Amino acid sequence: MMKCEICHKQEARTKLEGRNEDDITYVCEECAARFENPASGDTDEGMFEDEGVEDDGPVQEVLESLDGMLDSIRKSLDGEAEPEKDDGAKSGGRRKVFPADEIPPRLSFCGLLQLEGLFLTGELSEARRILGAEDIRMEGLPYATLPETGHLYRLTYRGRLDHARETVQKVVDMEFSAREALRDELARLYADTTIRALAILKSAKLLSPDELIDLLSPMRIALIDGLVTGITEDAMTRLALQDNRRDYYRMNDDERAIVDADRADGINDIFEDVRLKWKKGMY
Repeated sequence: MMKCEICHKQEARTKLEGRNEDDITYVCEECAARFENPASGDTDEGMFEDEGVEDDGPVQEVLESLDGMLDSIRKSLDGEAEPEKDDGAKSGGRRKVFPADEIPPRLSFCGLLQLEGLFLTGELSEARRILGAEDIRMEGLPYATLPETGHLYRLTYRGRLDHARETVQKVVDMEFSAREALRDELARLYADTTIRALAILKSAKLLSPDELIDLLSPMRIALIDGLVTGITEDAMTRLALQDNRRDYYRMNDDERAIVDADRADGINDIFEDVRLKWKKGMY
């Protein structure tokens, strides 16, 4: 008898049918009841919180990583109440998400920590080392087949928030320094990344939701630096959050191709009038 594809613990005795006829998940009776009964307090998103659960593949990794965090970001943008912060005293050592409102506004994109500067300067591994030394995990938004999207990260920690805050501040300072280096010593690299991103946004014929975030990330820091006109930060955030990725990754290839084409056409129109202020002497 095969194991449940959700909890990986009990024997699978039933199956859940997805959007497509071939999309079937074999689960135990308990997980089936939790999935079909959201009123019980558990949802399909909350079933993946236990540590040590084996990875079901790149698509499942996308769904697990994105669903909860993007839903909470949408609620924040829509003005819904944020959950009360946990100081660690009541959690019994469980991992907690580093609060979005603790991230400086210039480094917060879609409610996540944006480390585009450290990515471009090649310092992400050092940031991971600093955070890892204090058991703070840096979880990047994944592509379906590639490691990370947009260089946006959710941080999770154990213990007290004030201790985590001190360590995260070191990475925040590193990101600010990296962005300063991009404007000064690495201006050509900075310009090249931004120009390429805008060219794709203006002319791409197919765009996945993950690729869109990856292109918006460098555009956003250029916008903050006053090097982009014709679009706002709020508009970029809305574009990054407009897709329901759980539905998207349940589609078959033909369905996704149609959605990607529609998305590309809409993004082409939005970025048609976006301009860069880069001048040759600036790099």
